[in-house]
Amino acid sequence: MLVLQDLALTPLADYYYQGTAKLFLIGQQGEGQEALIHRLEGWPRPIERIWLVTGLSSEDLARPEQALYHWLGRRGRYLSQEVFPSRNVWIRVLVYDFSSPGCAPSPRTSPTGVGFGAYFRLRGFEVEPSSPFLRARFFWEKGSASSLNLWLGIQLVDEAGTVWVREVQPIWPSYPPDRWPEGEPVCQQVRLRLPPGLPPGRYRLRVEAFDLDRRIPADGGPVWESPFFALEGYTERFSLSPIARSAGGLQLLSAQPEVGPPYFPGLGIPLWLRWQAEASPPVARMMALFWQQGGERRLLLRGQLGPSSFPADRWRAGQVVAQRIWVPLPPDLRGYGQIRLALYDEAGRELPWDAFWPFYRRGYPVLSVSLSSWPVRRKPIPLAREGGACFVETVCLDRYEIQPEGVAPGGIVEVRLAWHVRRRPERPGVVFVHLTQRPDQAPWATGDGPPQGGQRPIVTWEPGEYVEDIHTLRIPEDLPAGRYAIFVGWYSEEGRWMAVDPSGARYRMDAVPLGEIEVRP
Repeated sequence: MLVLQDLALTPLADYYYQGTAKLFLIGQQGEGQEALIHRLEGWPRPIERIWLVTGLSSEDLARPEQALYHWLGRRGRYLSQEVFPSRNVWIRVLVYDFSSPGCAPSPRTSPTGVGFGAYFRLRGFEVEPSSPFLRARFFWEKGSASSLNLWLGIQLVDEAGTVWVREVQPIWPSYPPDRWPEGEPVCQQVRLRLPPGLPPGRYRLRVEAFDLDRRIPADGGPVWESPFFALEGYTERFSLSPIARSAGGLQLLSAQPEVGPPYFPGLGIPLWLRWQAEASPPVARMMALFWQQGGERRLLLRGQLGPSSFPADRWRAGQVVAQRIWVPLPPDLRGYGQIRLALYDEAGRELPWDAFWPFYRRGYPVLSVSLSSWPVRRKPIPLAREGGACFVETVCLDRYEIQPEGVAPGGIVEVRLAWHVRRRPERPGVVFVHLTQRPDQAPWATGDGPPQGGQRPIVTWEPGEYVEDIHTLRIPEDLPAGRYAIFVGWYSEEGRWMAVDPSGARYRMDAVPLGEIEVRP
């Protein structure tokens, strides 16, 4: 059945429509919707599917009577929606399946009871694998707050934390939460398309809610994660010509970076490889990635072929398997080069590639990379106060400032630091910023984190460079009024970095005092 609701061309649709599905024309008024619901409930033949074509606008969503949306969501299985933007109104087509029972809790429903702010509570969920899809049902309960712009972000994550599927959609797209019945669970069905090559293993759903650009935290954390459940994967053969073939019984179907350029030294590139086995199992068991620049071949990564949950020795002929690899880029790399892939058998012998060009046989180029240079500042940063402390003869605190120097409980204090690099750091480090009264005392507030929020690894800092770094301290609501000191320092896995003053004397607890702020009542 096809339902057109309150569109500008609705009066002409009945005349021009030539399809085989039954066509219904309704408006936005509640009486028309109730009459259509009554007619559908008494329909003499089983209803298989309903397409609802409606205008998407804030006025539509804000109308108090949306009985048709409610009925479709309760009686049918929501499949998908398509949005077609136009100049004056967005048209959306929502598809509901009526060939299976309605969405109601079953013995497989797992209770949760997690809340998302004051907006809604997740009472339970269940998953139903149906390759190439994963159907998830969420059973919601209305909260005390209301919004017309609530969205869900849903991810399918494996045990290693790799995200395989991302889906963003309105929460209950055909029936906004402020129209949900009080005290009655409402079911939302989400269909996730499994990517080709998804290996069998244990997965979980990661769910976040947000109102436009503001995240709504779940109870106990920013997102809710389901318990792990088993999936058989999606490794069926599919039509895709290989880009390379190995003598180890493998075809390389695709190699795609997860992010595009620019690429910087010291960071890494997430790379997706999709394989197809030609033997049971393939001879290839290990892999390596090299940086090829002219005649230089430099090892970047060596490891197991295939995901940790589904290594190559379990593959069967015809199976398609995807693998995500984090390719590290050393901080001293420069210029243009290729990332080349090599395969090895169980004994560690390199396997040749069947390629068009002979020089590809010892490493197939999966990605060409032109590395960008990090911007380097050579002039001092003009902050209010002079520093002077140095840490393990690597970086020194050149200048700093604290704003504001007087704050009420619950306020924010910003600490701006200017680092001067004496020599390139050889290891990652974290800056700590503590609000306390003595360096050996537990801090009342902390602003720990890698410099510049981790956007640039410190192992890429150049000698003589000045780096600006900003940290914030949130003053606790229950902190008593008084004067408190701010201490700064560095640490890594081995512990705190040694901090000395300009005379060479070591600071107590390797914590450098920056000054005091006043917490007002």
